[in-house]
Amino acid sequence: MFKRCLLLLSLIALLLTGTAFAANSKSPYAIKVNIATNTVTIYTQDETGDYTIPYKAMICSTARPGHTTPQGSFTLQTNRHRWLVMVDGTYGQYATRFKGHYLFHSICYTDDVNNAMIRDAYNNLGNPASMGCVRLQTIDAKWIYDNCPGGTNVTIYSDPNDLGPLGKPDKLLDYISEAEYNGWDPTDPAAGNPWLNAVSVTMESQTLTLTAGQSTKVTASITPKTADLYWKSSDPTVAVIHTDGTVIALSAGTAEITAYAQNDLSATCTVQVEGELLPFDDLIPGAWYYSEVRQVLEKGLLGGIADRIFAPNTPATRAEVVQAIYHLEGQPKLPRTAKSTFTDVTREDPCHNAVVWAVSQGIVQGVSETEFCPDRAMTRQELSAILWRYAGKPAAETDLNSFADAGYIQTYAHDALSWAVSNHILKGSDNKLHPHMQVTRAETAAILQRLPVQK
Repeated sequence: MFKRCLLLLSLIALLLTGTAFAANSKSPYAIKVNIATNTVTIYTQDETGDYTIPYKAMICSTARPGHTTPQGSFTLQTNRHRWLVMVDGTYGQYATRFKGHYLFHSICYTDDVNNAMIRDAYNNLGNPASMGCVRLQTIDAKWIYDNCPGGTNVTIYSDPNDLGPLGKPDKLLDYISEAEYNGWDPTDPAAGNPWLNAVSVTMESQTLTLTAGQSTKVTASITPKTADLYWKSSDPTVAVIHTDGTVIALSAGTAEITAYAQNDLSATCTVQVEGELLPFDDLIPGAWYYSEVRQVLEKGLLGGIADRIFAPNTPATRAEVVQAIYHLEGQPKLPRTAKSTFTDVTREDPCHNAVVWAVSQGIVQGVSETEFCPDRAMTRQELSAILWRYAGKPAAETDLNSFADAGYIQTYAHDALSWAVSNHILKGSDNKLHPHMQVTRAETAAILQRLPVQK
């Protein structure tokens, strides 16, 4: 009782005397709190020094009915408290003041000890529940306490339609039942937190076979799910493992991929890697395109543009696309008298036979009667049209009007794009098809592998 009274007196003294602000040193972060959605978004500086780059989002609780979280612009004050008694007699960890008695702080506790968290306070996080302060999971309150100095800008506003650019994150645990309740915030990094102690670690797959350059995700489960899970590879020259469970195969051999907890509980997957990396220095092992590029190289559909250079992000040319289809068809023989009618495609050009054959089959046309423009970059709608004609002009199956840029599709490519989307050959992004966007060589490799006509 004496300790609580002493802390309460200290709080009253702080409120009466006020707290000094930090000097005008610029904080690396700015904080925005939306009380309508109970969401906190942390911003960091752009190249001009403005706080425009979303960095981190947090779920929070602001004032419940009958109380108020002040709106407006504030700055964090310099004094902060590892533990602080609140006006209702509860305690908060990592309390950082931004206005008067209003603070960022953790879920409430019945005492200033880590195992005295109030269960209902955690379960209500994300809803209006405080007396005006901004309540956070302990790990988030600690982050502000550790990383946002006095003088950090705080903006508090109310907009029910704004979840922020990073959205409203979930709590680590959606709900803590009475049976699970142990008095600890599951995010509290303090030693002794039982939520961080694993009781089991299991791996979904025990064996895995990959080709060098290929990547895949392995899935491990840890109980409780609040415990930290770590990864390691027994031989990083054979295969590496990222923190999200992505395995990248690098060279022929065997590696043990292990998922483990702090208390050494673990599970292992044996990864067998076959083959070697492709002989191009600009292909990144594990990149989304790596397997598709390997396949088109093996089929002879595409090649490098120079010694050890594949140029995955360089636009594919009309000549390269037509040559790829010609190879896919098996390079049909042409009459000895066959000759290009285009002035920019001669018998000496590597694409000559491919262009002559593709034109004769009605798969491609010149840009004029005399020009083919073999080095011109291919667009998404042009590539779709060529592949659609090669496939025999199958019926269109998808209404493209759902895409925001459907009106920019040229008439000649409309059915082709509809077919390509229906067969998952071409995919949109951000609700757009981007018909006029140039197609890279890596994208072309992936699209060729999706083509249903494989000979």
